[in-house]
Amino acid sequence: MKRIAPKPMKEEVVKAPKVYRIKINPGSDHSVRIASNQTFRPHFLMVVLKDVVLSEQSFKEFIDMQTDIHQDICKKRTLAALGTHDLDRITGPFSYEAVAPSQIKFVPLKQETSYTGLELAGMFEKANDATMIKYLQLIKKEPLWPVLYDETKEVLSLPPVINSKYSQISTDTKNILVECSSSISMEHCKEAMNALLDRFCKLMIENSTSDGLVVEQVKVTSENGHVRFRYPTNDDIESICGKDDE
Repeated sequence: MKRIAPKPMKEEVVKAPKVYRIKINPGSDHSVRIASNQTFRPHFLMVVLKDVVLSEQSFKEFIDMQTDIHQDICKKRTLAALGTHDLDRITGPFSYEAVAPSQIKFVPLKQETSYTGLELAGMFEKANDATMIKYLQLIKKEPLWPVLYDETKEVLSLPPVINSKYSQISTDTKNILVECSSSISMEHCKEAMNALLDRFCKLMIENSTSDGLVVEQVKVTSENGHVRFRYPTNDDIESICGKDDE
């Protein structure tokens, strides 16, 4: 009887783990506390963009990118709004609160004078600034307006209207804190933020020797310190980058 030689066993192919072009830097301890009275615009998340390099051209492209996201994905800031801050000029942890407009006071972008919320609204109306008036209409009828503070109680932004000059980014900025808020849903925040991470990563690759983007998570907590969630997670990164590695 003829002996049949056994078939050689196929070698098991071990797939290398996916390496995404956006990487989460482990061990970060950034956090933002959501005040319990923040009910009008309660959906909020943040992320840190680490060790960025911004030339005059890439800085302009980054600003234009935010404008495009606001116009398209955010539907002219009616669904969500982004804000960017120079992390090295501010102090965490941060707090996202709801405050009477008369009690909000800060120097807005492109201004040299400090204004309360009410004074700011009056200034935009007097200047007939149609764009700012349009954004103000999104919060103006509310008794309490959304405000982002740093630990020293410096105002960082009045979303979805305008950021503070105090935390303004520039070509010298190396670490960027990005915020996103919505009065409608967290899904709108994530969609806008995911788009920004995706486009900014591509911008960094196109304009430097970088082969990707390093980010740090920011945990969002309730007023009593309970951690609601962290952003971004590995799932968020995979949803942004996964299609590039298939």
